[in-house]
Amino acid sequence: MSVHPHWNVHGFERDGAIYYQVSDLSGIVHLIAGQIGGVYSAFPVAESGARLKLPMPPMPLNGEFSLHVDVDSEGTAWRVDVDAPER
Repeated sequence: MSVHPHWNVHGFERDGAIYYQVSDLSGIVHLIAGQIGGVYSAFPVAESGARLKLPMPPMPLNGEFSLHVDVDSEGTAWRVDVDAPER
């Protein structure tokens, strides 16, 4: 699912929950982010210091959930965006 050359992203959906797992090219998991019922959260990953910025309410109902990576002076930072559904 990833378009970034340094990260592998796998998306999963189960029992109404949608989540993404991010790993580096050696297979080490750095981040798991997900949503269920419009609530977004990050899940703990052993030994990972990954930074994640979650969306602030209000968020569009039934919006498209996407995960993005940014690089800043402190290293890699992830953010979740929620786009309004297309009509």
